[in-house]
Amino acid sequence: MARRQGLGPIGGCPGREATRAITLAGAVSLTVAIGGSPGNDLDLYFVRDNNANGVWDATDTTLGSSTGATDVESLSFLLPADGTYLIAVHGWSVPAGSTTFTLTVTLLAVPPGVVPVTATNLPATVPANSASSFRMAWNLPAATADGVQSFAFFMSPGNAPLALAMLVPFSLRIDRVAPTAEVSPVHASFIRDAMVPVVVNILDATVRQIDRFSPALTIDGVDVTSVSKLLAPFDNGYALVTVAWEHTVPLGQGAHTARITARDQAGNQLTSQWTFVVDSAAPGIAVTSPAGDGFTNTASLAYEAWTEPSAVVDLTRNGVPVTASIDAAGRVSAVVTLVAGANELVLTSTDSLGNAASVARTVVLDTTNPVISATADVRSPTNARSTTISGRVTEAVETVWVNDAPIAVGTDGTFSAVVALAEGSNVVTIVTWDAAGNQGTASMPPIERDTAPPSITMTAPPSRITDLNVQTVTIGGTVPDDDVFFVTVNGQPVARTPSGAFSREFDLAVGDNVFVVQAQDDAGNVASATVSVLYSPVIVQERANYNSIIASGVAVVLLIVGFVVGYLLSGRGGGPATPVEMPGGLPKKEGRAEEELPGEQAPPVEEEEL
Repeated sequence: MARRQGLGPIGGCPGREATRAITLAGAVSLTVAIGGSPGNDLDLYFVRDNNANGVWDATDTTLGSSTGATDVESLSFLLPADGTYLIAVHGWSVPAGSTTFTLTVTLLAVPPGVVPVTATNLPATVPANSASSFRMAWNLPAATADGVQSFAFFMSPGNAPLALAMLVPFSLRIDRVAPTAEVSPVHASFIRDAMVPVVVNILDATVRQIDRFSPALTIDGVDVTSVSKLLAPFDNGYALVTVAWEHTVPLGQGAHTARITARDQAGNQLTSQWTFVVDSAAPGIAVTSPAGDGFTNTASLAYEAWTEPSAVVDLTRNGVPVTASIDAAGRVSAVVTLVAGANELVLTSTDSLGNAASVARTVVLDTTNPVISATADVRSPTNARSTTISGRVTEAVETVWVNDAPIAVGTDGTFSAVVALAEGSNVVTIVTWDAAGNQGTASMPPIERDTAPPSITMTAPPSRITDLNVQTVTIGGTVPDDDVFFVTVNGQPVARTPSGAFSREFDLAVGDNVFVVQAQDDAGNVASATVSVLYSPVIVQERANYNSIIASGVAVVLLIVGFVVGYLLSGRGGGPATPVEMPGGLPKKEGRAEEELPGEQAPPVEEEEL
């Protein structure tokens, strides 16, 4: 042991001294040393206090001294007898007048109650320069403190146990404390990561003597040591050994039990068991209002959902927080004020482990009525049995109702419906509703169905005309209807007076002249009337008497023939005869009396009907 000791006077010695009494019992060896006072010259004495008065006096026996020229001195004794002793330190030279020093006493002793050492396999003789072995055993007292303890034993020949005794000192660390464990996940914890590794740090920071081959780890009763990582860094021993189980299959939801065992080199056993709960499931959320994405024309929305009662909930509209409450049953409620257009409502529920779930709903606030535009394929009035209504809706709707009949709407917003028309006025109404419930209505102008044709009253023309000087006829009549679009006679348009009268003059052709009058009203109804006029004019034609003309012609021909024959005969009998001049420039013929042509007769007059 070490002690700082001040100087004090001691009887019979010059200078100043300090003493300390010490009682030895069962001592094996004693070592006394001083130091720690540089610059001073201190001397060390070990004295047997014969009268046990604690004072170094003349009756005491000095057993040893160390008187060097410095402050460092030491003395050692083997098997000192039981009794009272004094350790004296003399200040031979202390320039300052006083000082302190360090006194260290190292004592090896057999504590009271210690069982004597038991030696076995002691050799009877040991040859010179040879080795021999034996065994010793003894039990330490229960009061021996943990830590490093110094021990010694003597070896000597049996014939001279004291004269040739050899002291063999050694040290032992007394360790009766088992290693400790730090575990992850910690005991009774809840974790959300089902893949989290199980890690155990085995600690022995003081002794640093963990048996690195001893750890064993089980999870839910299954030994996973062989598939775990073991880290045992050496640092003047093994103060830390880490066992890590990194699994490839997620841990199941719920409670799990882990157990670690290990020991140190002294045989102290560590056994630690703990539990943890895996909860990686996010809270469930059921949104009941709105039940899904949709449209509305109301700006105030009552929001309702259900989740874990202990969860923390957050509700946002287009990223802006909305105040929401949750009751003990897990009912989430809020009143959300919607803005025009899309509103994204996001509810997030987070449990105590940080597991979070979110559910989004998109609600579109639409307060605009859909606009319907439509046209009919007929004009009013009409004589059609039906009309096709074609139209378009400005919003995405699936159906329009045309006179209460559902009609599908195309993806481009167009629709078409055939509507039957009844005689008289027909009203067509088109209605639709968009997804938000806004109603759009279109009422078309009434369509009048009229199937009655116009009436035609003809002014009767002459049924027959025989006068050659009359070459035209007037066709006329009356079409009194106000809705008459046009009137034609044989395809030729004729004008009407405000009263509906019409007339037109037409050329006549010989024979039967048929005149077709047609009148068409605004609804397309056509009425027809037909009249005919027979044109057969009677004419007087004079015919000439051609008999005398024919006789004159024949006489001329005969005269010419006679001239030709005479010419030919005269050529054969010599020169031609000299012609005799005839009155009128034509030669006259001999031996033939002149024939008188009959005078021209006037043709008889005959009446002919063309």
